[in-house]
Amino acid sequence: MQRSRELVEFAESNYVAHKQMFNKIEERVVAGIARAVDLEQASGRLALAEANLLIEVTNLQNITARFQRLYGDLPPSNLPKLDLNEVSEALNANQSLKTAYTMNPTFLAAAENILATEQEVRGNRAGYLPQVNLRGTTNPYTSSNGENSNSAADTLELTASFNLFRGFKDQANVAQAAENLNRSFDLRDKACRDIRQEVSIAQNDIVALKEQISYRNQHQISIQKARLAYRKQFDIGQRTLLDLLDTENEYFQARRTYTNAVNDLNVAYVRTYAGEGTLLNKVGVIRADFPEINQSEDNQNYAICTAVAAEMIVVDKVALLAAATSNANNKVIEQKATIENKEAIENKETIVLSSKVKPPVEFETNSAKLKSVSFPVLDNAVSILKQWGDANVEVAGHTDKRNTSKAAYNLDLSKRRAQSVADYLVKKGIDISRLIVTGYGFDMPIAENDPITGNIENRRVEIIKQK
Repeated sequence: MQRSRELVEFAESNYVAHKQMFNKIEERVVAGIARAVDLEQASGRLALAEANLLIEVTNLQNITARFQRLYGDLPPSNLPKLDLNEVSEALNANQSLKTAYTMNPTFLAAAENILATEQEVRGNRAGYLPQVNLRGTTNPYTSSNGENSNSAADTLELTASFNLFRGFKDQANVAQAAENLNRSFDLRDKACRDIRQEVSIAQNDIVALKEQISYRNQHQISIQKARLAYRKQFDIGQRTLLDLLDTENEYFQARRTYTNAVNDLNVAYVRTYAGEGTLLNKVGVIRADFPEINQSEDNQNYAICTAVAAEMIVVDKVALLAAATSNANNKVIEQKATIENKEAIENKETIVLSSKVKPPVEFETNSAKLKSVSFPVLDNAVSILKQWGDANVEVAGHTDKRNTSKAAYNLDLSKRRAQSVADYLVKKGIDISRLIVTGYGFDMPIAENDPITGNIENRRVEIIKQK
């Protein structure tokens, strides 16, 4: 009721503002100082404001009917302001769950139902036990003239019986009671899960809505200021009518979302207290004859429930912004590198000697996989090999040497890199029978190696024409 009444007030205010603007524009159009299209825009926004007002009034009417059904009477005009945030203590999801497992009526009923069905199982097992009956009777047998009869007697009987077989009736009764017991355990477990979910979600909503309300409030304050400024600017011709209508509608929506957030916060508190089983105490509507419901001392069924709520996800806005900034910088770097790489490819030339080609090929680190920058220079090498006719050529791979270099590893790596180059040449039309693939490791350097970083000059593949 509180929410709907506030929203109706906002919708009424929004309608009045649009109607006043429409009348003002209409006067200007009639006077010939405004365009007819401005009146059409104002008319459209006025219709929207009227529709919003109708929606909010209809919602209020429906909620009033629901209130009357639940309360038995129409809502008073001066409903007390309900703000459960004022009466709440510092909330803790795990503590709320512990409270719920000792006070929530739904859970307590499910837990007590287990005890009842356990007794039901015991009662049905009694059919297998011996039964002893003691019965006393008295027979006065007085005659019609009031005198005692000779048949008068007092009798006391002691009988014992034992059930040998009743067509599996007792067995069926025990099985049915046992099934009811299993069902009662399922109901208790379901109550555990439902309460944990409801309380956890409600408390997460409380935390989120408290923060959201501050943003919503700032939004409506800022829009209100902008709305007033736009009105003044419109009067002196610095703003269009559409600007003015947009801010008016945005202000209505801002007030609406703020009010919804405030009321949603109250609802989240209500859901938390309902899950705990403390809602009636919080709002002070307990009947005087309402019984006190507590967990039975001999009932420990609540112990099966885990009073641990899921941790709320917290967005690290500083880290989020830093990551976005870093990604933007990386994109700039990647774009720059792509441009430089393209220029490097275009500027690279294959080194050609009289009988040797040394294309500046590049590989992935510790790999024989060719980088894409190597393809253009190898294409140049293919052209030269075609100029050599049918002459055989050696594809020789070489590596550099460092303190950590292993001879066997570098020998294998150099041969695999030479093979990658040979495979590319074959792919581009060079006859495979012309190629001799050899790996030399770091045994044939052409420049001095650094013990730490090696030397890029020594990491090469050479294509040598055979005599």
